[in-house]
Amino acid sequence: MIDLKAFRKSIKISQKIFCEAVEISQSYVSKIENGKEQISDSAYEKVISVYPEAANYVINQPKKNNLDDKEMLVHLLEKYMKTSTKMEIKIETLLSELNEYRKKYGPLPNN
Repeated sequence: MIDLKAFRKSIKISQKIFCEAVEISQSYVSKIENGKEQISDSAYEKVISVYPEAANYVINQPKKNNLDDKEMLVHLLEKYMKTSTKMEIKIETLLSELNEYRKKYGPLPNN
């Protein structure tokens, strides 16, 4: 995934100019920049073909998985239990981390 917003700002062009150059709709680019959509492979190729330097703005995206809330909490519990010197884990902390995950990557997919 490319951090389109950071890339555009680095080359000092507006979203409109960028969209015209790569022939991608402005609403789609806006959704990508705001984390509501992931860039498709074809859109990625368009961006790189017009702006090869955008490859320097690739950010790692975690692999999508099919974890439900319970599985995510179990995963987080295991993480904290391995790193915590005390086995006292606060559910609020885990729920907070789950909410941060949702803000960053969207809702967890349902099975």
